[in-house]
Formats: sequence, structure tokens, C-alpha cells
Amino acid sequence: MSSLPNKHESAMTVSRDTLLGLNDYSIRKLYSHELQQRICELEQANAALRSKLQEHEQTQRALEASEACRIRVFESSLIPIIVMDYETLRFIDCNRAAAKIFRLPSVADTLHKTLIDISAPFQYDGTSSQEKMHAYIQQAFLHGEVIYEWRHQRPDGELWDGEVQLMTFQAGNRYLLQFTLRDITLRKRYELQLQHLATHDELTGLANRTLLLDRLDHCIHLAHRASQMVAIFVMDIDRLKVVNDSLGHSCGDQLLCAIASRLRKQFRQADTLACMGGDKFVVVLSDVHDIDQVLHVAGKINTFFEQPFPTDSHEVTVSASTGVAIFPNDSREPEQLLRNADLAMARSKKLGGNMLTFYSPEMNQRIFETLELENGIRHALQREEFRLYYQPKVDIKSGKIIGCEALLRWEHSKRGLISPLEFIPLAEETGLIVPLGSWVINEAMRQGQLWQQQGLPPIDIAINISPRQFRQGNLLNIMKEGIRRSGIDPCRLELEITESVIMDEPEKACHTMRELKQLGIRLSLDDFGTGYSSFNYLRKLPVDALKIDKSFINDVTTDSSGASIVASIIGIAKNLGLQAVAEGVEHFDQLYFLVGCECDSYQGFLFSKPIPADEFTTLLKNSK
Repeated sequence: MSSLPNKHESAMTVSRDTLLGLNDYSIRKLYSHELQQRICELEQANAALRSKLQEHEQTQRALEASEACRIRVFESSLIPIIVMDYETLRFIDCNRAAAKIFRLPSVADTLHKTLIDISAPFQYDGTSSQEKMHAYIQQAFLHGEVIYEWRHQRPDGELWDGEVQLMTFQAGNRYLLQFTLRDITLRKRYELQLQHLATHDELTGLANRTLLLDRLDHCIHLAHRASQMVAIFVMDIDRLKVVNDSLGHSCGDQLLCAIASRLRKQFRQADTLACMGGDKFVVVLSDVHDIDQVLHVAGKINTFFEQPFPTDSHEVTVSASTGVAIFPNDSREPEQLLRNADLAMARSKKLGGNMLTFYSPEMNQRIFETLELENGIRHALQREEFRLYYQPKVDIKSGKIIGCEALLRWEHSKRGLISPLEFIPLAEETGLIVPLGSWVINEAMRQGQLWQQQGLPPIDIAINISPRQFRQGNLLNIMKEGIRRSGIDPCRLELEITESVIMDEPEKACHTMRELKQLGIRLSLDDFGTGYSSFNYLRKLPVDALKIDKSFINDVTTDSSGASIVASIIGIAKNLGLQAVAEGVEHFDQLYFLVGCECDSYQGFLFSKPIPADEFTTLLKNSK
């Protein structure tokens, strides 16, 4: 018998001989087996096909859902997104946020439009906005992506700033551009505000020191190239503190703003106006061809403050101390030129204010000497170079020494004896007068107690109290500690206080003076007649003596008015039950006049100049 066909052969391929050799049952059985196998294979293939169809349908639905989601995200995104054709720069698609930011009614209004259709051309950083946009597109095409800041001008002229992310991609044969925009208008506005605050005075809106030096440097550079000059004027408002104290700081601020406003009207837009904080204004005059221009502006500044300045509550009239420095004569460096003008201003201030001074090289030498002197004072305290000299105070009737005034002297290691007129004002200005004054108080007490222990005639020691030390607030404690340490009888101490210091804050000054009196210390009003105290306050002051200033004593024999003033002061002292002490008596005829007016005591070269402690000790012994 022939072998049966395998499963891969069709039933129709069974040979005729094979069929002839099989009965009907066998034939049916053979065909049935082959058919079952074939059906099974078809069912398996069909199931696989159905599975693939299901996967395809699922994938298709997922893609459709993803596309729908992408469209929803694209359309509902608050970030403006634009798709453009690279060749034509026409809009292919954009979302609602993009249409809104370009002020278009709908997305449809953007389609097929170009940037030129929705953006008005303008100059941007010196370049046409359209040219600048094409340059960014070329960068994106070369690198695939570029991020930049862009200022857009809408057709209505309004500007807004944006940060743009520009990407290129390919869709078939087309190159497309995708713009993603972020509105940074507020951020740029804040940045400009911060930049303005960093370069301008907050109160007046004028340039501050930083911007002033930058512009001054620019002006000097241009003037150097054009062989021109630059003039810088520094103006410091006189007595602004008086305005603040009397009318309030709000009025003072309004005054500064009014000055700034008038400066803007008086000077050219090309000139730089600055406020250096507080009460100092600066004008930089550029394009100066000759000195006559500088003198002309100097004349304008002299009349600038003649008219009052309006504030909410008052019209305020002030003056200014002004200094001028000129490039290239006075310096070629901005910092130094400004410093020189400032030195000239300080000179105007020192001469009484309300004047204009041109810088001179000698000013630098003076400031150098002042700094050297200030450092010298600091070192002198450490090196114990200060000494006390004592000038006798003499009773007019008996001619006996009844006291002395302790006067500070500086024995410099190299310069010798330095006049107090040279270093005392500087010590007052720098605050060094406070430690110096404490040293004087303690040294005078020590020496006074030493004289008492030596059995010398009892005398009063007068100590000058500087304005700064009196206002410091700890004078009472310094006196208490000095008395405790030295053991001196406080009734032998006399503090000399100028009337101008007392009248600055009369109530506070009177309180301090009463506390000192409670310790047993005597008080005298120094340089009486040179200040502005009223008789009402003089009546209330807890003082023991009036010291008549030397300037009045000088004229008692040559000037009838001067003699009348001295006689009046002595009369006032008598009527108030106070001692009258004359300073600076140098001639007998001055002494005779004081005797006739019944003055109580005097000091001066007629009896003795200020002398060191050892010489004064000898003088006291001889007096005994």
C-alpha cells in the first residue's frame, strides 16, 4: 500500500492509485483529518488577525485622543504659540493666547497673515525690527533653536516685551517655525525701575553719584577729543537743618524737590544734574569753549537762590555754598575733579556760606594738612603729648589770685607747641573733643587736688566745656567720677559754658546745669555778649558768673559803644547777683576802666599769660 499524503499536501493531490486502493470509509477519514487541520490553522490565523486589528484600533483611538488632547492644550494654553511657514513667514496655526497678545479678534484672523501684517515696523536697538527678526530666524534655522528677548509694537503703537523661544522643524518637504512667547513687560518695567533707583536720587529724581561719575567721565572723554572744557559745580544748601528743625523734615524734602525742579528749568538738557543725597546738588556743564561760559553759569547760580522756593506750607528762602572745578585745569580724572569741586564748596562754607569759590591747588594742601593734624590728635592722646596751662584769675580789688582757667596745649614731638586755635575746632568737628575734654577735666582735678595737698592758697579751677561734650549727655557722670578719683572739693570747680550752646536747647541745658550745681560745681557763662541769649532765659539760668569776651575789652578805651556794652554787661551781672569776669585784659587803662565799672575779676596778659603747672605753682607760692 502506498503511504498516506502529509498534512501539507492537498487532498486533491492524492494519487489515483492511492484512491483506487482505498475504500470509501478510508477516503472520508483521510479527507476529514486534513480538513480539521486546515480549519484549525485558519482559525488561528484569523484570531491573530483579529488581535492585530484590535491593537490597531486601540492605537488609532489613542492617537486620536492624544491629538485631541494636544489640540486642547495648544488652544487653551496661556502661553502664546505660533507656527509659521519658513519660506513665506505666514501663520499656519496659533492658539488663542497668541491671537490675544497680538490684539486680534480670533485665531482665524491670524491665519495666512505675516509678521508684517500684525507688527508695525520700528527701530529696535538701532536696527529695523523686521531685519532683526530675520536674523533670529536664520540663527534658529542653523542651530535648531534660539531664545531671545523681543520688543513688539502692535499696530496701535503699544509696545510689549516678550521672551521668545524659536524652534525649526520639518513637516514633509516644508520647514516650519514655532514661536513660544512669554510676556515679560512687567519684569522689564521693574528692571527699569530698579535701574533708575540704582542711578538716581530717590527724593529728587536727579542723577546720583554713580550716574554722575559715569556721565562726567563721558563728558571728559568728549571734551578731551574736542579740546574743550568741562565745569562741575557743587552746591551745598546752607542751614537746611534749620528748615528741618523749625518747619519739619517734610517741608525740607519739598524744598529739595523744588530746588531740583528749578535746576531742570535753568540748565540745558545736555548738562548733567545730580543730587548727592541730603543737601548737596551738582551741575556738570559740558561743551564749554571758554571760561566766560563758566563765569556766566556762576552768575546764574549766584542769583538762583534769590527767589523763594514754594512748599505746601511756606515759601522758603535759602542760600548755597558753591565750589567749582574745571577740566582739564583742575584734574583730568572724574573722581578727583568732583573732589576738587567739593573742596572748593567746603571753602565757601567755611567762609560763611552763600558764596561761590573756584578750586585752587592750595586747597588740596590744606586738606592734607587737616588730615595729618587729625591723625596727630589721635596719636597725641596715646603719646600723652597734651598739657594743661593755667591762666590766673585775679580779684580786681585786692589784686590777689583767686582762681585760674585750665587751657589745653599740644606739645607736638616735631612741630613743638601747637596753638589751640589750630586743633580745637578740628577736634570739635571730628568728635575727638570728647575724649580730649574728658582728659582735661580729670587732669585739672588732679592738679587742683595736688595744690590743695601742698597747702597753697585755695583757688577755683575753671574748665572750658565744648559744645559737643556738653550735648554728649554723660558730662554729669564724668564729673562725678573725676571728683571721686581725685578727691577734690567740687566747690573749687567751675565749668565755663558758652551761651550759644545753652540757647540751642534751653530747657535741656538748664536741666543739665542744675544737676551739675547739685554736685556743688560753679557755672559761668563764657564769651557773654557774643551769642543771642535773651534776658528772660538769662534770669532762669543757674549760673554764678558772666565772662565778658575779649573782643569787647579790646575797645573799652577807644570805642564809646564798646565801653557802654562792657559797662552794661557788668551792670546786668550785678543786678542778677552774678560775678563779672573780664577776659583778655592786656593794658592798665583797660583795668582802670573795669575798676571804675566795679568788675569783680579779670584774666589777661597784663597779669600773666597761660603758664605750665609748675610755673603756676611758683606763682601761687609767691602770692602766698
